[in-house]
Amino acid sequence: MAKGRSKDNLMVQVALKITAPKQVRITKKVLSEILQRLVDGKPIPPNVEVRGIFWRNPSRRGSLSDWRYHEGADLSSAPSPIESSPRGSLQDAIDTLAPFLSTGNVTF
Repeated sequence: MAKGRSKDNLMVQVALKITAPKQVRITKKVLSEILQRLVDGKPIPPNVEVRGIFWRNPSRRGSLSDWRYHEGADLSSAPSPIESSPRGSLQDAIDTLAPFLSTGNVTF
């Protein structure tokens, strides 16, 4: 990192809708596997729907730190504040954020 430059952190949230019987507990391992399938370009189970991928750089100031999202994202599940227009498709978001989803610290 260059002298005088701060770290440009990245936060990513993935909103999923998983249809399962009420007694079924969705584990962290299952969620991690779903994310890995997205990153690897493999099909996800038919009972899983990606409602949106949202990302932001919290170290930035003003509107540059707003949450970004892809075209078609379900904004009812979006964090705020959010940008006024989408950035590419769901596949664009997956392709761009894949390295961070694979190597980042994932919490559920």
